[in-house]
Amino acid sequence: MPPAEGIDPLYAYAYFSSPVFQRLIIEKASTTTLPIINKSRFEELPIPVPPIEEQRAIARMVEQLQTMADELEQRIDFVGQTAELSRKAVIDRVFRGELSKPL
Repeated sequence: MPPAEGIDPLYAYAYFSSPVFQRLIIEKASTTTLPIINKSRFEELPIPVPPIEEQRAIARMVEQLQTMADELEQRIDFVGQTAELSRKAVIDRVFRGELSKPL
């Protein structure tokens, strides 16, 4: 299905993936073991549609923030791995009796 006229696909994806929209879905879903939302309830969900240029700006900002979050996650992983290696090196030195020697 082609995107609706006047709606940027990246903006729509960002909005539908957002915690705000996900919470709306859960609130409108039926209260069964598995939350289900029917078509009429889905059609009642508010979907803000700002002017197309604002949609594109929002989509660009979301993309930039996602890139920053991915880079931050990589850095956190690296720091965690480095800390683990340092911890292992200290433990190794302790068991070799080298604790009083500078690292």
